[in-house]
Parts: sequence; C-alpha cells; structure tokens
Amino acid sequence: MSDEEREDLAEEDSVGKKSPIRLIIILGIVVIALIGIVFAMLIFAPGVIPFLGDKPAAETATSGQAAQGEGGTEEDENVLGVLYSLQPFIVNLVDPNVQRYLKIKLELELNNKIVQSEIDLRMPQIKDSLLILLSSKSFSDIKSVEGKMRLRMEIIGRINSFLSDGRVKNVYFTEFVVQ
Repeated sequence: MSDEEREDLAEEDSVGKKSPIRLIIILGIVVIALIGIVFAMLIFAPGVIPFLGDKPAAETATSGQAAQGEGGTEEDENVLGVLYSLQPFIVNLVDPNVQRYLKIKLELELNNKIVQSEIDLRMPQIKDSLLILLSSKSFSDIKSVEGKMRLRMEIIGRINSFLSDGRVKNVYFTEFVVQ
C-alpha cells in the first residue's frame, strides 16, 4: 500500500471517530437545554406542565367539586380549589415623602388539601417573605389594577417557592386598604 492510500485511510478513520463524538456532544447539549426549559417552566410557570408535580386531574377535580358543592367535569383551572385564609398583613409602603400603610388580607386557592399542612409548617417563612415583598412596594406600584395583578403573581411565586406537595393556584385579595 502506498503512503497516499495510508493517509486516506487514516483520514477516513479520524473523521469516522469524530462524527459520533460530535453527535453525542450535540445530543448532550440538546438534552441539557430541554431539562433547563422544563425546570424553568416548573419554577416560573407552575401548572403549565400538568403531569409534573400535581395530582391526577381526577383527584383534583374531586376535591374541587367537594369544595364547590357542584357535580360536573371542568378543567382544573375552572374548579375552585381548597381555600386557605391568611391573617391580615399591615406594612409600611416605601413612599419617601408620605407615610402610607397597606392592610391586605389574602385567601389562597390551593390545588389540594395536603398543601394546607405544608403551609402551616412553612408559615414563618411564608409570612417573612410576604412581609418583605409587601413592604418593598410603593403606592404607585400597587394603585393600578395591573399593579395589583403583578403583586398577586409575585405572591403566588413567593409562596410556591416554599411548597413541594402542591401549589397555590390563585390568590384572592379580600381586603386591600391603603392609608
């Protein structure tokens, strides 16, 4: 065999060996990216992936129907979950020239009853987190409907960050007084 033929064979072997390695690296990067996307969706948009972290829809619908007293099959979002009342919060708002207070009372809508006991266990952390969040707001942050909706989403995110057995589906303001 000539030197040129040996070089051609060696070149074909090296190309053949690099291709599977490159393919494995590319597949690894794709898998890691997909895992990152799923993780981000679980953290920042809980409930988007219904089969991860939640009970089956039949169990959720049953608990929601018991809470509503209705019989019928509705989607998880349309069925009222278990309600959990929090004590009112009174905080100073961050307005530099005016001393303002916010009194807020919240009702949490939970996706299952198990979350109630977990909230009871985590209540000191939840209260601390909510007090810090609420006292960091100014009147201009919360005076509009959009501001209240943004605050609602921040509250849901803060509380859900402490929960592992379920999640808060929604937050209802039952008192919202600024003075």
